[in-house]
Amino acid sequence: MVVELDVFSATSAIMLLATGVFVVWYLQSSQKPQSYLLLPAITGIAGVLYFVMALSSAGTIGSDVIVEARYLDWLLTTPLI
Repeated sequence: MVVELDVFSATSAIMLLATGVFVVWYLQSSQKPQSYLLLPAITGIAGVLYFVMALSSAGTIGSDVIVEARYLDWLLTTPLI
């Protein structure tokens, strides 16, 4: 479905862009607490898995991967949040 593909692609792009912003922010920060690394970890995991969902929605990989990728995203990022 085109709308689903667009949503997954846009979400992936936003999450991966946010990951880059958080990494740059961390590297430029004078204080470097390890808790700051949670932000890019959460957005990075979500970005990659939303990319997988977009590929699945486009038919590039199996169409049944969307649900598994979504649950894996929740399983990995929820404890970090």
